[in-house]
Amino acid sequence: MATHPGDLSPQDAAQVRELAVQVWTAETTGEGRDRFPAYFPPAKTPLRPYTQVRVQAFSAHTADDRVVVQLLWAGADPSGAFQDRRPGMLAVTRTATGWEPVR
Repeated sequence: MATHPGDLSPQDAAQVRELAVQVWTAETTGEGRDRFPAYFPPAKTPLRPYTQVRVQAFSAHTADDRVVVQLLWAGADPSGAFQDRRPGMLAVTRTATGWEPVR
């Protein structure tokens, strides 16, 4: 996975990258959403998941009290068509127990 230098320490960047990949995978595939119940409220409509999801590039920068994560990802859409270099963005914040995704 390609990374872009940001303003985080290497240790923080690695932790944020790992969390962002987990959250983005849960966002796009539906798998692992139960690990982030505050971020993923119960779905009111059925999820049409992507498959074969992978993050291709990652960048993270601080913005106020959050870290904004921008990424490029690839995966097969619900119809099965593979798409890559799709942009994504999410935010995380540091808590007493570590990094957590926020909306």
